Amino acid sequence: MDRDREGSSVLVPGIVVSSVWSGKRVPMGHPDTKGSSMITTRQKVGLALAGVLSFLNLFSAVGPAPEGAGGTAGPPQAVLIAGSILGLVGLVAVVVAWRTAKPAALRIAAGAITVAALTAVPAFFVPVPAPIKVVVGLTVLATIAAIVLMFSTSRQSESQPQPA
Repeated sequence: MDRDREGSSVLVPGIVVSSVWSGKRVPMGHPDTKGSSMITTRQKVGLALAGVLSFLNLFSAVGPAPEGAGGTAGPPQAVLIAGSILGLVGLVAVVVAWRTAKPAALRIAAGAITVAALTAVPAFFVPVPAPIKVVVGLTVLATIAAIVLMFSTSRQSESQPQPA
């Protein structure tokens, strides 16, 4: 079997070679090969974007609650704490999804960034400065882009005929 200089495995006809961490060789069609697959470049970009969003949410509960426009209260402390917890959950799920390509980890990461984005939506309906509305809008758009990219599939797999 050929290996590149970093030690990662190279595909051998008839055998799926797993990642460097496990070092196992598993025959094609083996039950260990089901449930996880290769992550496409689009999915990696989506996971990276979800990781950035989750990382930024980690720090939402740090410090005092920000004040809104005209001295109005900012988001409740419970929402800020929930944002930090969702950031942690999302970041862990992104790392697990990146390393294992498990669909459940992708779903958890998507759920965490979706709920975190939904907690920011009330900023559109209360009097807050325009720059905050722009940041919230960009965050919601980045969340949508991350989810679309995370669940996109390879174009090659769509064009190949499926065995009956």
